[in-house]
Amino acid sequence: MLPVIDVTRSPLVVIRFPTMVGRSEIDQHFDEVDAVALGVEGGRLALVVDLRETNLLAVELREHLAARMRAGYPDVTGRIVGVAHVVGSPLTLAAMRTLWWLAPPPFATFVTRSLDDAIAWGEQRLERSTAPNGVRPRL
Repeated sequence: MLPVIDVTRSPLVVIRFPTMVGRSEIDQHFDEVDAVALGVEGGRLALVVDLRETNLLAVELREHLAARMRAGYPDVTGRIVGVAHVVGSPLTLAAMRTLWWLAPPPFATFVTRSLDDAIAWGEQRLERSTAPNGVRPRL
């Protein structure tokens, strides 16, 4: 089953991962996110990725997910102002925070257990990404 991409708050995009996801769904998902990113007015967006229901225990699946994400970095640099991940357990929270600290992507990240906090963080990133005169401030 594919992750659900909700663009109703665009340029804030909420992505909800299903309980089970396979390699082909991951590939299709990243293709869809790329298409959404290209279609966002102004070209800048924030992502909220809800992983609370997902079971990504298979090492090869996590490695494939990470590889696809890293492969897309050149395409999204400058377009994604931040990605917030919503996770279900304190252990996953600690693991993801450590991962992003050790291997930071080219955009801001935030990991939380609250969908509301993730959405608020994404909205703040978008507000700060462009000054009123159209000049992008350093974040």
